[in-house]
Parts: sequence; C-alpha cells; structure tokens
Amino acid sequence: MELAPVIELENGNACIPQHYLKYNHNIDTVEAIVADVEFSDNYPVFVCSDATDNSRKTNVYFEVGIIGFDNYCSQARQALQKIIYDCQWWLEPNLSAFAVISFFVIKLFQSLSCQILSLNFIGVKFPAVKGSRLLA
Repeated sequence: MELAPVIELENGNACIPQHYLKYNHNIDTVEAIVADVEFSDNYPVFVCSDATDNSRKTNVYFEVGIIGFDNYCSQARQALQKIIYDCQWWLEPNLSAFAVISFFVIKLFQSLSCQILSLNFIGVKFPAVKGSRLLA
C-alpha cells in the first residue's frame, strides 16, 4: 500500500504493520499458518478448498477432527477411537495472518466445548472442581 507507514525497529530493521498489508490467502498459505499452531494431537485440523482443478486459488476452509469415541453409542460397544468431524469454517482470503490464527484458535476451542456439551448431554458426568464456577 502506498501510504502504509514503515516502522523502524530497535534493531534497525523496518516493517509495515500487517493491517496495512494486502492478503490473498490460498490453501498453501493457510496450511503454512495452521501448521505453526500447536494444539492437542486429538484434534487434527484439515485445511481444504473447494477446488475442482489444481489451481489452488479457490475458497479455503478448515475442518477440525476430534479423535475419540462416538458420543451417541456406548463406549463399551466401540473397539477403537475414530475421527469425529466438527463443522467446516470458511476463511476470507483477505484476512491477516493474525486474524487467521485468531479465528482458527477460537474454532478449536469451540469444537472442544461442543464435544464437552455433547458428552454432558448424553449423561457423562464431569467431576466438580472445588471452588469452580460456571462463567456465563
């Protein structure tokens, strides 16, 4: 951007604040960002696109998997854990890297909370922690 400020850092390097930059994310750039975020191995993340060809310049979304037992079937009847998918979340190509990371982390925790709610819904009881409160 022509009028974006250039900030000189203490070490002599210069940078442009990222909210002045233009972004056009594709599956490769989102995969690179998501790969740098560490989270539990029980929540694999899949970055996908709606590409029908190899252009990789289409709409990008990610999907969170949850490795565990099916919530709607007795655990005793399940031999192995499996990947239970959560929702797909579409990303706008013009988001900053910080916005992609923020959106991604929020959706990871949303997946975790949905999993906990569904376990609670089917009657799995969680131990109460002394002094804990429900934050609403």
